Parts: sequence; C-alpha cells; structure tokens
Amino acid sequence: MPDPSIVSPADHLFEFLRELLSTLPACLHCDGEFFPVGRILDSQLRDDDELWYLIRWKDRPASEDSWEPAYNIVPGNARMVNAYHRAHPNKPK
Repeated sequence: MPDPSIVSPADHLFEFLRELLSTLPACLHCDGEFFPVGRILDSQLRDDDELWYLIRWKDRPASEDSWEPAYNIVPGNARMVNAYHRAHPNKPK
C-alpha cells in the first residue's frame, strides 16, 4: 500500500491546476463557449428552487444583461460570487 505522506507528481499537478483556475478571469460557460462576466447584478430562485444570477457581461452594454443559471458559472467566478453574496447577504444563494 502506498505511503499517504508521499506526494505524487499528480498531486502537484492537481494543486497547480486548482490554483490556476482560481486566478482565471470570471467567465460563464454556455453551450461550449466562454463569455467574460463583468459583474453579478442580482440573484433569484426560480420556481424549481434553482439559483440564477443576473449577469452584466464584460465590455457589453446593459441591454445585453441576462439571467443565467448558477450551474453555468465556472470555478473562475467563485470570488465574484462570494463577493456578491457578502455585499448582498439577503439575496438568494
């Protein structure tokens, strides 16, 4: 049985990739494409209790804001999502 105190190269790679993902710019994944998120404007629970965010797209006018399901948000958005909920603690999460 392998010694659990020994760190494998795969462990180093996993940690590197996790750190890299946390530094990526906020993006939303939809239909195989990535779109940069400017900021989160609002959140709501839909009828099926699914969380959705109102997104302002980076470098796009307010007329293109859209509601997106939380599951579309990729890991690079974690900081933005957390900051939104800290600023709006009474909003659905």
